[in-house]
Amino acid sequence: MWQASFFLLESTQFPEKVLYCLSWVWILDYEAEGVKLTMEKELILHTLELGELTDEREVRSAYMKKLRLTNPEDDPEGFRKLREAYEGALALLREAQEEDEEEEKTEIDLWLDRFEKVYKDFRRRGDVGCWEKLLKEEICQGLDTSLDAREALLAWLLSHSYLPKEVWQCLNRELQFAEDYDTLKERYPADFLDYAKHYTEYDYFVDFSRMKLRTDAVRMEDVNVDGYIQGYMDVRSLCDQKEYEKAAQRLSELPAYGVWYPWEEAERMKLLQVDGRMEEALQKAEELVRDYPQDGYLVSRAADVKWDAGEKETAFAWWQQSEGAFNSRIGIIKYYLESEETAERAKELALDLWEEDGSGQRADEYIEQANRLLLGKYARQVSESEDEKEKDALRVEMAWCEYQNKNAEEAIRILERIVPGEDIYYSYHNLKGRVLAALGRNEEAVPELREWLSMIEATTDDGSEEAKKRLRRKGTACLLLGICLTKIGNYEEAVETLIKAEKENTDHYDHLGAMCNLAEAYLSMEAYEKTVDKCDQILEIDAGYYPAYLFRQQAFFDMRNGQGVVDDYHRAVDIYKVYYKPYLLAARVFLIYDQYEDAKQVMERAIANEVEFSDEMKLCHARTLRYLSESEEQRKEPMRMLKELKASVNPEDTDLEDLSEIEFELALLEWDDDRYDPALFHLAEAIRKNPSKCQYFMVKAEVLRGKEDFEGALGAYRIAKPDYDETAGYYYGLGCCHEGLGHENEALENFLKAAEINDSYRDVNEKIADIYMDRYKRSFDPREYKKAVRCMDRQVEQQENCYILVHRGLMHQAAMHLQKAIRDFEKALTYQPEDWAAYNNIGYSYKHMGEYQKSIEMYEKSLEVLNRQEDRRVLPYSNMADCYEILGDYARAIVCYQKDLEWFPDRTIFYEEIGDLYFYQGDYAHAIESYETAGARWNDKEYLLKIGDVWFAQGQLRRAKAFYKKAVQSADIKEDAYLRHTDYAERLINQYFDYAGALRILEKAEKGYANKGWNASRISRASNARFQARLHYLLKHYKKAAQCAKKAYDLYLEEACFEEAYLAYPAKRPLHLCRIGECRLYMGEMGKAYDMFRLMDAGYRCEHCRNAECYEKYRNLGLYYLCLGEGRKRDALEQYEKALELCPVDLELKEMVKKLRKEIK
Repeated sequence: MWQASFFLLESTQFPEKVLYCLSWVWILDYEAEGVKLTMEKELILHTLELGELTDEREVRSAYMKKLRLTNPEDDPEGFRKLREAYEGALALLREAQEEDEEEEKTEIDLWLDRFEKVYKDFRRRGDVGCWEKLLKEEICQGLDTSLDAREALLAWLLSHSYLPKEVWQCLNRELQFAEDYDTLKERYPADFLDYAKHYTEYDYFVDFSRMKLRTDAVRMEDVNVDGYIQGYMDVRSLCDQKEYEKAAQRLSELPAYGVWYPWEEAERMKLLQVDGRMEEALQKAEELVRDYPQDGYLVSRAADVKWDAGEKETAFAWWQQSEGAFNSRIGIIKYYLESEETAERAKELALDLWEEDGSGQRADEYIEQANRLLLGKYARQVSESEDEKEKDALRVEMAWCEYQNKNAEEAIRILERIVPGEDIYYSYHNLKGRVLAALGRNEEAVPELREWLSMIEATTDDGSEEAKKRLRRKGTACLLLGICLTKIGNYEEAVETLIKAEKENTDHYDHLGAMCNLAEAYLSMEAYEKTVDKCDQILEIDAGYYPAYLFRQQAFFDMRNGQGVVDDYHRAVDIYKVYYKPYLLAARVFLIYDQYEDAKQVMERAIANEVEFSDEMKLCHARTLRYLSESEEQRKEPMRMLKELKASVNPEDTDLEDLSEIEFELALLEWDDDRYDPALFHLAEAIRKNPSKCQYFMVKAEVLRGKEDFEGALGAYRIAKPDYDETAGYYYGLGCCHEGLGHENEALENFLKAAEINDSYRDVNEKIADIYMDRYKRSFDPREYKKAVRCMDRQVEQQENCYILVHRGLMHQAAMHLQKAIRDFEKALTYQPEDWAAYNNIGYSYKHMGEYQKSIEMYEKSLEVLNRQEDRRVLPYSNMADCYEILGDYARAIVCYQKDLEWFPDRTIFYEEIGDLYFYQGDYAHAIESYETAGARWNDKEYLLKIGDVWFAQGQLRRAKAFYKKAVQSADIKEDAYLRHTDYAERLINQYFDYAGALRILEKAEKGYANKGWNASRISRASNARFQARLHYLLKHYKKAAQCAKKAYDLYLEEACFEEAYLAYPAKRPLHLCRIGECRLYMGEMGKAYDMFRLMDAGYRCEHCRNAECYEKYRNLGLYYLCLGEGRKRDALEQYEKALELCPVDLELKEMVKKLRKEIK
């Protein structure tokens, strides 16, 4: 497998770019023996794109070709498969070679075998003479074989790369991979070539002369040096990541490799420490310093243990003993940071690390810590000093601290209080120019930088450190001045200064920096092609130079080359991390293409790299987080960022083109949190700053719509119309407003316009379908249902997913097309197998089909999903309770509602449901307890009627009536008085047979509606009229009965398109047959009534029915026979008895059967 080979070597410091490159080097760790074949030959050939396995060179060539296209970081799985195919191919070839004894190795193979022997013996691996001898062999020098030998050796080195510097230098003299880098990278991984080139200049961390066999019993041919090195690096990496258990396990495996290296003991010491065995760790530290006093790494690691044990002076002494080691330099800085008095020394050392660019983030942290200490010290000294010159000198130092801690604003505030004297004049202008440039105050920075540059140019090299330091800064001064001149549009002087910077900066990167800022000058002049050309020139010199990618990327952005922008972003940030622009441009491109996660990753990478954000980037960052925020908590951060940006932005010096965008983004965040008034406030500010943007009015309309100020929203939409008149979103918004105002026709008209422009816009087809479905449920016209389904079919064609399929399934379910509904719900689960609602809805469909066990199974699956998701929903348990109730298993139904109460303890309806179930069981005490619990939490007084039913069932008729009356007396005339009067009257009819009393109550309710403003629905009034019709008929007031029945009939059919549609409406067909049949009965149409009652159990039961069969059919037939006269009472009794058999808990049926039996006797 490949492993990242590089970690920071403690004995050597490298330039940051080298370190960064090496952190991506991948070294092939291939164990020649014992390769496990995990791929079939056919798959190996397919992966490597080979027709057949011929020889190792062909395999390596195919592998290298594929490897250049497979980045281990970006595609680890693809890389694993490629690597596995490569290893498998080599193993198959070797296996074939072993089977064919007559086949002889080539001269190159034999030559590489000799390299293998040297490499495998760690005692000879570092012996340059061994390698030189092999490289001088004829096969490597001969004209006919040298090229093939070179290629073979380079390929071999891919898996044999743990070599010391001297050997790499020897190999480079022969193979010239450093000189032929550009040519070789076409055939070999650039990371490998960078690695090889690096170790021609820097020592490898392993000194093979110090490596030993584990024991005398170990044979050299049995050891695995590379496996050991990789294992050691694994241990070290795991310790760095604080995964100590894994590190200890890996450490215990190292003896299996047969060799030992002293640095292993440092990790063993660390693991003793973290295991709480500090005394043993300290003992190990003493031993390491005693045995290896010249090993900077071991001594510095031992010092770390002493430091953690509180023996700081010893630790400091040991760090000083090994001060060349990187870890010791860090330790010494930590020691000096312990005291304010030595903070200057700590800062000086940290700055040295920072300037070497080999410290990364840690140097910045130590500089910041030192500066915090020094700021306190300098502030105190300023307050104590009476010498103004001394104070100013201290203030300059304070400003340097603030600047280095990235507090440029504070730095400039300090500097602006200073009148520099001669002794601080240079430092003052140096710093002030830098700070002003960092703040983007380029006009002010230019004279400071000119002054700084003039002082440098006037400096004579007298050999002093101060003079040398100043003169070293000349290139920097020219570069900064050139940058600022470019920013203020003084391009001619900028070009002149940057040319000077290019000459003065002998440092590779500063030299290229001047060239790159010249490219920026071209960019500022909108000479994009010249910008790209100049950047290409830079990249020819150094393909890893970051700023060139930056300006080329900007040119690509302005040229609308999005792919170029993103490509250069990746190239730039993989190499260098100084400037904000590549992040900004890449993020903006990703936002343009709605790739918000990608934009976020760009911003997060910028933050991790401590990029200084511009105003535009801050806005872009906040915008990105807004797009991705899914909760109010997540939106707090972009809100904070925008508020800070709003407070800090300088309208005269900002890269923001339109300051109103800040207000607009704030408005969008407030809107996302449903804080409509603050959103409208920010929109008003945005509109005030830029009233020409119709977008702001469009969003304002959307916010007002969310606030349900539909009239206000319509007004805002009208203003936005010029830019949005031809967009689906405009008409969609209008449709939503009219929908909210109850203007169904206008809503439908606008939704249809939106769909005409873009029939895939948001949920416009669902909106249209919902309107048609609402019409269907009101008018019962099946044509409306068909229109609704057609709309949903279009939505499914455009965007088939779980949600859409469930939505269409619910429409089918509402129309009792249950098989179609189930098919949609089941298909929805193929998109989202963990959708609890789909399972619940399948269960609901099966319940209507009478397949109760299947229904319960679906509800249980729905609950399993909810439990896995740690979610809670009302429906599954409630629906399951319905099934158990239908099956007569009241105890299980109660358990279901109790589960609902555990999740939703404030849902009082569950107490009422439990009360009903106890009532059905005859457990009247618990029934009353449940009803009273519901009543205590519920304003609705229906529970009093239920308690009355309990007392009635126990034969306490007066007590029952008292509760019925109490329910009526406590009702609210504006809310439920009409309904409670009707409920009471129904009980007087069915349980007390007090027809005259019931009639008075019903008439009182109707008068309350007509004269006193009692609230009543159309259906409630229809039921009232139907009960009055029944009473008049039973009292033989046939004319009055017919009038009341006709009134009820008209009310029931008021919104229906025609009677047949009303009666055919499948979701309530039995109920509608019952209602209209009873009206027909009292209107004297006996035959029609009978036919309707007889059909009540044909087809599905009503959508909310909880009975296995339609007992109301027999009840209504009983009523029919009663209305035929005294001679049909036995027929009536027979029907009522059938009904009671199906629903033995119904009080009306019990009382009617009792009454009829008594009368017949």
